[in-house]
Amino acid sequence: MSIRIREAAELAGCVSVLRRVHEASGYPSRWPDDPGGWLTPRSLVEVVADSLPAIALYEQAGWQLAGTQPATWANPDGTTPVLRGYVRPGRRFRASPAEGCRASLPRRG
Repeated sequence: MSIRIREAAELAGCVSVLRRVHEASGYPSRWPDDPGGWLTPRSLVEVVADSLPAIALYEQAGWQLAGTQPATWANPDGTTPVLRGYVRPGRRFRASPAEGCRASLPRRG
């Protein structure tokens, strides 16, 4: 399999596929307010801790684990997931250890 940088013109198609995945499997567990932005993370992302394929994807792409935290939202079944925060390769995590990843991670579901 070949992985390449997505072209800007392909984003709408990716959002469409993400919508179908969400409807079929519930991923992401909360539909994002800005799905195009959700698919185009800047420097920090949150991944639900039990989403092993997503974790593997980010880690294989060189994203570094910055920390974990409970989500500020609930899954449809009422449980609160644990989120793993990842920093884009080449970026530094700026929160102190006392602040944990909550200080810097954007809210995504």
